[in-house]
Amino acid sequence: MISVIIPNYNNEAYIAECLQSILQQTYTDLQIIVVDDGSTDHSVAIMQQFVQQDPRIEIVTQTHAGQSVARNNGVQYVKGEFISFVDSDDYLEKDFYQTMLSAIGEKDVVQCGYNSVKNGIVIPKKRGFYAMLSAWSRLYKTSFFQPNHLTFDDQIYFEDVAFSWHLWQLKPKYKTICYTGYNYRHLPNSVTTSDTDKRYEQVYDFLQKNIQKSSLRMRLIGFYTLCRLFLHQKLRR
Repeated sequence: MISVIIPNYNNEAYIAECLQSILQQTYTDLQIIVVDDGSTDHSVAIMQQFVQQDPRIEIVTQTHAGQSVARNNGVQYVKGEFISFVDSDDYLEKDFYQTMLSAIGEKDVVQCGYNSVKNGIVIPKKRGFYAMLSAWSRLYKTSFFQPNHLTFDDQIYFEDVAFSWHLWQLKPKYKTICYTGYNYRHLPNSVTTSDTDKRYEQVYDFLQKNIQKSSLRMRLIGFYTLCRLFLHQKLRR
């Protein structure tokens, strides 16, 4: 079984497409955990309609505390041998889980590329930078994820960067594949497209502090990440 964790906050415009893309997977042994982060729109009502249609979906509610807390809460309900994260404004190709599961083998983590979806234009990113840093581009073995107490930091805006840093430090058996079955939607009000430089400064501080006390391998990864984030900030995409 794959346990799919979906944090949701006021995503009534996209949550139906997200859930439908998961229900239509060619691989069907799924536990779908939607963690609602105190939504005030109609997204909860939409999710409840899906629950009535498919018993694999369960809704966990919390007061508004952010995506990191929602993901961490979702992990507490995992029953599957594998863990996957999907953002509620994104969607999957039908063979996403079949492909990821076939690829993971004896590895702890498998990572793929993604499709960048912006203004109706879909651009494949087989080796995209977001895939390297994002929790949603991977399939994790629960037997690796939970004993290592992997969590998301709710004190940093770019929580996926901090999460990935901690993941790499654990030196997992890691595999990457040239496959783009995850559709990442760029929205104008998302953190990664925000014009708030303080959010970038925060993640720069995190990386710089951790680079100083890391191995050569992790320092190289850290410097690469810093450079790519700097370019991302300047280009805003």
